[in-house]
Amino acid sequence: MAKLYNVSYKRRLKARFDRKNISANAPTTIYLIYVLFVQRLAQEAEQEAAKTNSRMIRAYHITQAKEVEETMGFYKTFPNIVEHVRECSKNSTYHFLVINQTAAKTHNTQANRKEQEKKEEQNFW
Repeated sequence: MAKLYNVSYKRRLKARFDRKNISANAPTTIYLIYVLFVQRLAQEAEQEAAKTNSRMIRAYHITQAKEVEETMGFYKTFPNIVEHVRECSKNSTYHFLVINQTAAKTHNTQANRKEQEKKEEQNFW
């Protein structure tokens, strides 16, 4: 099975945790929690964009979503991971692209559901 993350990710984790031993499953678990974090952030950002009737998710929507997530407690549950994500996101635009792609998929799915519901109503009558 292919790994979900690259080797440099594991090296950064080891450096972050003071050169302590890391079990084989720990990096995978941390990566999956990170993916969960990005998905939740994308969903919240999409909801914030919908409130302002915006078709595109902008940086301030993500900032507003982050504030909502901070009050919900996700950051409190995984503080070390969130710090690591913040450090990584400062240096790359990859995370923003992932958020946009995830939000676009969610938006397309919702639009398809609405179209299917309309077709079912028309077929019913």
